[in-house]
Amino acid sequence: MELLVEKTYTAEEYFELEKKSVTKHEFHFGKLTEMPGESKRANKIGGNFYVFLKTTIKGMPFEVFNHDI
Repeated sequence: MELLVEKTYTAEEYFELEKKSVTKHEFHFGKLTEMPGESKRANKIGGNFYVFLKTTIKGMPFEVFNHDI
C-alpha cells in the first residue's frame, strides 16, 4: 500500500499524481484515498458470470451489465 502524506491536494496535483501512480486514488475534498484493485481471478469469474447471464436471458426483457452501473 502506498503511503501518502496527509495534505490537501489540488485537483491539478491529483491528476498529475494519477498519471504516474500504479494504484488509483479517489479524490474527495483534497484528500486522496487508495482505491482497492480487483484480482485477475475475480475479474475472470465476473466475466464468465456475465457471459452466462447474457446468453441465458437472450430474448427476455432483461438487461445484464458487466460493471459499475
